[in-house]
Amino acid sequence: MASNYDMGDALKHWLVASTSSNFLKRVALWTSVLFLLVYAIFGRGFFAGYGEFLQSMYEMQSAPDDVETAKAVFREMGAWFKSMIFVTLTGWAVFASAETAFHKNTLHKIDHGAFPLRFGKTELHVMIAQLAVYLSALGTYIGAALFMVLAIAIGALIASFSKILGGIFMVVFVLLGAFAMIAGMFVVMVRLSPASAMTVRDDKLRIFDAWKVSKPHFWPMFGSYLVIGIIGYVVIYVVMLTFMFMVFGDLAVFNVIMGLSHESPNEVFGAIKGTLKTPRVMSLLIIGSISYLLVTVTWYMALWGIPNMAVMLDSEVE
Repeated sequence: MASNYDMGDALKHWLVASTSSNFLKRVALWTSVLFLLVYAIFGRGFFAGYGEFLQSMYEMQSAPDDVETAKAVFREMGAWFKSMIFVTLTGWAVFASAETAFHKNTLHKIDHGAFPLRFGKTELHVMIAQLAVYLSALGTYIGAALFMVLAIAIGALIASFSKILGGIFMVVFVLLGAFAMIAGMFVVMVRLSPASAMTVRDDKLRIFDAWKVSKPHFWPMFGSYLVIGIIGYVVIYVVMLTFMFMVFGDLAVFNVIMGLSHESPNEVFGAIKGTLKTPRVMSLLIIGSISYLLVTVTWYMALWGIPNMAVMLDSEVE
């Protein structure tokens, strides 16, 4: 069946499908505010734990043969993971609420007013749908990785009889496995991406039915994800790096956070500890955090518009 899904329309669908630009602004603002509150209330343990974990990783790299240092890495990782779980689940619920509000507005013309976000049965179903899509993509990735391991094992067995044939077998099938890991994961994510929008449209959990809805539109959907994904990543990193440089004067803190630095995290964080309490730095941090979140939520809405359009087309057919 020929697709009537236009990539150009998909790129701007999130803007034109909602009841108003004011609605999108309210979703972006409140999602950013709630996410910021999550980190303001619960983030102290998360960031402190992450700092300790980074320091333990730095010490392990400095003394790779030290057993106690290696144990410290796992100990700090476990402590950080506990705080990360709660922050992640809470933040996930906020974003699921935002995506549900977006789909309710575009598919059912529902706008709850000044505060457009809610959390109930539908939002919980959207979280389950998101998890199912993620696990399906992860399962594809792991399956391809296991295929590569099996190919290496079989190749080694063949090599015991013929090194040339064994080497050729391993190269060919490892390359196929690597391609399947990346391509398979993206195919599954795109094909199942309408799950959340379908769940909101039908007010019941719809996951694998999304495979049929996206089938005729795969390539324009994939292209739309690629374009919006690249643009979003570039804009987000520009915003983040700009404010990091404005606040700290260089990118030393960013490099440590991203694991790109060879400096001691304790020394880097200790050097900026005093400046964090100054009014100028506090103001820049707040402005930078809100700007980063607003850009991120806007990017997510653009991404949500891609499967939303496919579901709208499916509704017209039905």
